[in-house]
Amino acid sequence: MVTDPATGQIQPVVLVTDNGPAFKSIAFARFFAAHPELKHVRTRKKSPHTNGVRERAFGSLKYERLYREEIPDGSTLALEGRW
Repeated sequence: MVTDPATGQIQPVVLVTDNGPAFKSIAFARFFAAHPELKHVRTRKKSPHTNGVRERAFGSLKYERLYREEIPDGSTLALEGRW
């Protein structure tokens, strides 16, 4: 959860995904129902621009966190991937 520094109000973390079947599944919905600190938003159907924006954001995140330094082995990669 993220706390607004001005008001102290707790805001949920929003996860934006496409409309793939994995994100429409009952198991995925149950996960979000069990975690009130998370909010799930799917992009509109047939909106490739929005999906492209999300993909670019994830690409930038990977570059910033994973590709700048050499990672010697899988266990170090697993540790770096937990952000």
